[in-house]
Amino acid sequence: MKLIYNKKTKYIVGVTLCLIAGFLYYKNQVSLIEVGGVRIKVEVASSQSARQKGLSGHKLLQEGEGMLFVFENMALHGFWMKDMKFAIDIMWFDRDCQVVGEKVGVAPETFPTVFYPEKEAMYVLETKAGVTETFQFPQGRRADFCKAYTK
Repeated sequence: MKLIYNKKTKYIVGVTLCLIAGFLYYKNQVSLIEVGGVRIKVEVASSQSARQKGLSGHKLLQEGEGMLFVFENMALHGFWMKDMKFAIDIMWFDRDCQVVGEKVGVAPETFPTVFYPEKEAMYVLETKAGVTETFQFPQGRRADFCKAYTK
């Protein structure tokens, strides 16, 4: 069988490779982190597009799963429940991985309310609702995952 390499074929191959590379680049990394002695498998949202999408569209989080948002700067990063299908707990951490805010049992019906931490944060962890109460992550408690995400 003889392959024909014309402009159209090269274009299709090039576009396909670009799409695959883009998917691999923008697909969120999955990592295992530890917070207060508890291991959580997180999808890491470190790009602007991944942070904007967040958990929107996900059907459910299982026990021990979450999403970790990694920001470039400390700020009062606000979160809302747009297009969410289940309740979550939201925890904010500063650059030293200290808990600086949390909201427990935030329901999809709270949209369009925006939730903010009490102090500036660099990382935000979203988990299945009830996790922060079950494991009692008090304000000021440090987590061990931040070193892996510090630039």
